Amino acid sequence: MADASTATANSASRRVHPEGMDQEAGLLAQLAEVPLASKAWIRPLQGNDALISVRSLSHPQFKSHLALIKFVILPVQVQYSQRNLAANAQRKYTVPYMFPASSGEAVPGFPMELKDVLLFSPSPSGKRTLVVRAGKEGTSVVLEIWGSQSLIRELHVPTKVHGSVFNDGWFSAGASWDPQEQRIAYVAEAPADVETPEWGGIFEAATDGNSSEGPKEEKGAAPKSWRGLGEWQEDWGELYTGKKAPALFVLDLGSWKVQGLKGTPPESSVGQPVWSPTGEDLVYVAWPHRAPNLPTLPGRLGIAEETRKLTPGLVSALSPRFCPEGKTLLFMSHEAAATTGTHAATAALHTLNWPPSGGKEPAPKLLTGVVQSPGSDTAAFPGIYATSLPEQPFLDGRFALVNTQWGNRSEIAAVDLSSGDVTALSQQECWPGSWALLGCHAGWIVASASAPNRVPDIIVAKLGPGQDISALTWRQLALGQQPPAGSPLLSLGSLQVHKREFTGTDGVAFDATLILGRPQEKAPGILFLHGGPHTAYPAGYMHSLAFLASLGYNLVVPNYRGSTGYGEDSIQSLPGYIGTNDIADCMTALDAAVSEGLVDGGRVAVIGGSHGGFLTGNLVGQHPERFRCGVLRNPVMDISLMVQLSDIPDWCYVEAWGSKDGLKRAAVKPTAEDIERFRQVSPIAHVDKVTAPLLFMLGAKDRRVPLVDAQQYVKALRAREGAPDARIWVFPEDTHSLDKPQTDYEQWLNVAWWLKQHMG
Repeated sequence: MADASTATANSASRRVHPEGMDQEAGLLAQLAEVPLASKAWIRPLQGNDALISVRSLSHPQFKSHLALIKFVILPVQVQYSQRNLAANAQRKYTVPYMFPASSGEAVPGFPMELKDVLLFSPSPSGKRTLVVRAGKEGTSVVLEIWGSQSLIRELHVPTKVHGSVFNDGWFSAGASWDPQEQRIAYVAEAPADVETPEWGGIFEAATDGNSSEGPKEEKGAAPKSWRGLGEWQEDWGELYTGKKAPALFVLDLGSWKVQGLKGTPPESSVGQPVWSPTGEDLVYVAWPHRAPNLPTLPGRLGIAEETRKLTPGLVSALSPRFCPEGKTLLFMSHEAAATTGTHAATAALHTLNWPPSGGKEPAPKLLTGVVQSPGSDTAAFPGIYATSLPEQPFLDGRFALVNTQWGNRSEIAAVDLSSGDVTALSQQECWPGSWALLGCHAGWIVASASAPNRVPDIIVAKLGPGQDISALTWRQLALGQQPPAGSPLLSLGSLQVHKREFTGTDGVAFDATLILGRPQEKAPGILFLHGGPHTAYPAGYMHSLAFLASLGYNLVVPNYRGSTGYGEDSIQSLPGYIGTNDIADCMTALDAAVSEGLVDGGRVAVIGGSHGGFLTGNLVGQHPERFRCGVLRNPVMDISLMVQLSDIPDWCYVEAWGSKDGLKRAAVKPTAEDIERFRQVSPIAHVDKVTAPLLFMLGAKDRRVPLVDAQQYVKALRAREGAPDARIWVFPEDTHSLDKPQTDYEQWLNVAWWLKQHMG
């Protein structure tokens, strides 16, 4: 007889899937709950040779011995995130480590959950830590300053001072401590300009509970007053719905007061603050609310109090970081994206002498520019693809480290601060796949390394004085999650991963990653497509891909032309040719897998989200005979409808018309010619040819591609006689990413069920 918990779980499974999906559900839960490291902090050493000695003497009843264990005093704190399915939230926690002096494994401390923490920021010396939590009853946040052993001070910030704190990785990736650790700059919502009116008093005055006139509640009590909503305020779109403009605030640890920064540019949002080496100035980024090219692209740099533009010659500048010697300001530019309108184009790095000359216009120096093409050498540097610099990018005075896309993998790029030369740090022979920087300081580097068939390991290396950056010795700081005996996670290593390279008709190279659940046989295949289109699937651990491959499917994951990590020429080859070039590349990769005998050409499904959903819709329409079924996650199905509703209408013009014409044509009201072009390249143009059953996963709060886009497509599909099955799952609280833990779990379990029904 099953216990109550088992009976409940089985009952829920039967309600959703009559056939039962217990085995798949257990596998998905374990793969989805693998902890992922997101950041690491390395505190300064107390001398490079500082050690802790630990003596160990055995029990007197046994053979005695004396052991001396030495550990480098390298305080490393790693922050992890882990899906909490029960709470439908991300569980965040930190783990401290002591690193051995010579050999052996690192010793972890006790994990500390960052429950209800909005922001966690250790000071540069590691002696203090800022913890920000959500406030209650008239307060926006609670600021806590912790010492090494106890809480120093707790400050409740009223909502009239500012709103919630930003820690989104764009406007802010944390807080900035000044060099003396006496002031902390951070980003929060600007306070409301006008308090919304209060309504309802007229009802209270007009009714006494005995009158038969006027509105009354059920028991005769007069209705209570309520706070009105006020005038609609424009925000920054997807993920920022209802948030007020970001503004800068400073907490003074001497007076324990919070003050808003004065003198920032009007009609602008400001963020990404960093103190100058002397602590006299604050450098930040300003995004004009009405930019001259497109209103959502980054603007210029400025310094506080007496605001001065530091990058007058650039359209884009962000992520200011001061080099260790304090005489150089490093920053990133998305100039290529701003001037072409192509989202996520190749970035560049610039430096600026500090302090800037008082009477002269600042003259930034290009350190690492846009790479048009890496050429035929797949190991060559393709350019930088990142939205921002790490919070602490400097390994030492010689190198800055940047996370980027490098071909089909994510990579840590070491940039020489003198020459601009770039070196890839990953050692594929030791840890193949994708690497990501977690933190670095004083020559120490902490990174994460994973592959499609391997959960992430945390690794560490030390760059010695004058040492070759490409000759680092990497060691494990923390092993990937070790599954218990009998766990399906143990079978991940049986999945095989391969890379295939191709060239488009225009000479632009692209590739595909094969993740084989059945390496030795012709298996049912899945064409798995990334969105963007200017993003890429790195060859790293993704639970959704591992899940599908573990079910016995052979996956083809193409990074079609236009993906990031292959040079700017590749990026610019796609705008104006969406629905054509990307479709051709997907079919080329699929055909190659079929011809190699890795995929059964008669049993192929296609899955994609956002632009990947756009490709899925086009593929089942343009090549209906090739696909058994399709899954579309918040897909673009009709750009002529999307352009009227999306928070990124510029995307519609640039991708449909091309960079040059798209920027010229971009307008609030599309012309009849625009509408025709949008429909021509969209899946809706091929809806009458679709024969594959389609499953849609939509977020009700998606502002990037609002769900009505897909709903209208399904209505058009169902209106056709003999139309295939089409079903829609709507997740009421989700945005474009569909990444809430319970949403993620439910959608991929439904995908497995859908494939089981239609792939045979």
